[in-house]
Amino acid sequence: MLKIYLERAGHQVRLAGTLRMAETLLATHQPALIVTDLTLPDGRGRVILEQLRHCCGNQVPIQAIPEDSKPFIKKSFPTSV
Repeated sequence: MLKIYLERAGHQVRLAGTLRMAETLLATHQPALIVTDLTLPDGRGRVILEQLRHCCGNQVPIQAIPEDSKPFIKKSFPTSV
């Protein structure tokens, strides 16, 4: 759903269902914003945020989706390549 809203607002959206996929995308693309789930299949919470900060520094805002929001968010992206 979030992807649809962002695209309708004119933003280009790239999806990654795992931390590893996100790292691959970040190696070739500079995002304007990162939205991440705190419980990806290959990483959790603070570890994910630390790794994203290491990749992007403080130049890219990161919005973390808390675990208690999960019942309201449908993941619509693959978790493997």
